[in-house]
Amino acid sequence: MKPSSVSQSPLTIERVLKSAGDTLSVIFDFNLSGWEKQIQVLKEYWWAWSERHSIQRVCFLSTDDVDGLPRDTLENGNYVVYGLFDPKPNHLVFSALNETPLGLSEEEQKCLVEGEMGDIGFSGVGHNPLGDGHIVAFCAPSLTVLADMKRCLKLNHTFIVTLEDQVINGGNLDDNFAPLVFSAAAAQVDADFFFATLERVHPFPLRHIAGQDYLDLKKSVRCRLQRLEASSGHISHPNLSGILAEAAACLKDGHTEIMPAVPIIEAANPDVLMFPFRLKRRFDDLAVKDTIPGLEDLTGKSLVSVDDRPIKEFLQPALCRISGESDTHRFVQFLDNQRLYGAWCALFTESPVTMRFVEKHKTSTRRIDLISLREFDELLPEGEESEGYHHFYRDDNACYFNCESFDESDDRRTYMAELFSELRAKKSQRLIIDVRQNDGGNPDLVVFLLEFLTEKPFKMWSRVDIKLSDLLIEQHSDYSPYSDLAGLILSESDDFEIPQRREDLFKGDLYVLIGPGTFSAAAEFAAVVKDHGLGQLVGEETGGRRQSTGDALKGLLPMSGIRFGVSAMMYYAAMPEAGDETRGTRPDISPTAEDLSEYGETTDPLLQYTLEHIV
Repeated sequence: MKPSSVSQSPLTIERVLKSAGDTLSVIFDFNLSGWEKQIQVLKEYWWAWSERHSIQRVCFLSTDDVDGLPRDTLENGNYVVYGLFDPKPNHLVFSALNETPLGLSEEEQKCLVEGEMGDIGFSGVGHNPLGDGHIVAFCAPSLTVLADMKRCLKLNHTFIVTLEDQVINGGNLDDNFAPLVFSAAAAQVDADFFFATLERVHPFPLRHIAGQDYLDLKKSVRCRLQRLEASSGHISHPNLSGILAEAAACLKDGHTEIMPAVPIIEAANPDVLMFPFRLKRRFDDLAVKDTIPGLEDLTGKSLVSVDDRPIKEFLQPALCRISGESDTHRFVQFLDNQRLYGAWCALFTESPVTMRFVEKHKTSTRRIDLISLREFDELLPEGEESEGYHHFYRDDNACYFNCESFDESDDRRTYMAELFSELRAKKSQRLIIDVRQNDGGNPDLVVFLLEFLTEKPFKMWSRVDIKLSDLLIEQHSDYSPYSDLAGLILSESDDFEIPQRREDLFKGDLYVLIGPGTFSAAAEFAAVVKDHGLGQLVGEETGGRRQSTGDALKGLLPMSGIRFGVSAMMYYAAMPEAGDETRGTRPDISPTAEDLSEYGETTDPLLQYTLEHIV
């Protein structure tokens, strides 16, 4: 099958599906491995849909009934989302559909197989009508339901057609199955939708951009889209998401952002060239962290330039798409997501390239062969996020705890509780909590951690400003009583938290390592520690401001299905200070590059400095 034959015939899918009136059709191939998990994805969401929408019936068919499906076009305003996958697992689509744990009872499974589930059922379709492989399809009675389905399935397009492991066609379902490429007019619909949502939802969208500059930004987006269409004949998904991401980044709000559909980005750049190593921030430089086989001698060297362009200038096409509250925070985000930004921004156009390195004041120049995205994945895999880890030093008197995230999970709470139990058992008197790479999460987990560190009342914030909007009320029902006040800002003073009396309360000396990667809830944790005198901060200024936005509301752009987030609230530090709106929380102890150079050969110079000079 040639890719062009698919892109020219997207409507063939209508010959396979039919959904009418109040019926939700869910189509699966029971012969495919993992179908139980796929069924569970929709089963969990069915109850929410049935409460909000007039869905009276979910239709079930077995794979043997496929040939009997009506071939008519869709009727009564129904919409379809579908994904195609090959008999072998496909990392672009199969993984997105296959991540929900199985939760069906034996009786439910039996009913599913026999097709006797009353109002709930599933139908199966066998082969992909557009080529080899199998098809899974989901029909919905409204665009709202369709958006819900796409969220739960982690698919950002109404349809995606794959050939082996590449997306060869895809887009969003309007009346004509919009493709993966857009006209300037269609792309402008998405741009207007994003800006309109921003102005409706964000409490202070002009906080860090002048009014005229914001108007010029909107005009600039329109002009760029028109120029791109004039030069290329269309606007691709990566180009559209990139232009809008740059616009969002101009607001200098780390929570208001455009979030590209990673599988689509990867498929649009299947031959993209990547660094043959991963980079890390060291002092004020970028150093080689991990390399592919054969380049191990580069490990630890500072990368100064690429093809005679200073490294930060070379990375600018990626950095300008990253939303952040400071330039250093954007830089850290790039390092944490080198794979995404490498594929999205296509930094390289040819291979090899000339790179200049520095090691111990000695400069060297090398011609370096680049690698493909597939090789990058295979040879330089990303590390998995953990619930945290810790080490004891000095006969257990000091403990280092790497708190990597404040994302809520029972495992993370259990880990923290067990850590403090261990600290009490070992009678440790020094605790170092590292939040340098912690980009935030749930403030409730921050409170949970703080309750092990103090028995005195504390405040997370002095005040919170909340922009009331239809989107806020839709996603946070707690604000539904204020629906008549949509468009106004609700200001709330934060109450003191009264810590629970923890048996494993830590009463020793606390040190918190901070830096540009400390963001959102992690930056708030650092601010509380400093404002309430709970310990000493060591390192660099946090990437998150002391007065910052948060609680981003999520949405989907109507034409492209690109995900975005817009901040709905503004948080003010517990002990407000002049300049909070432009800076993060500063450390009590800030070692210089010269101070840390003594430990430059170690894995973590700041930690070694802290252990030897502070703790």
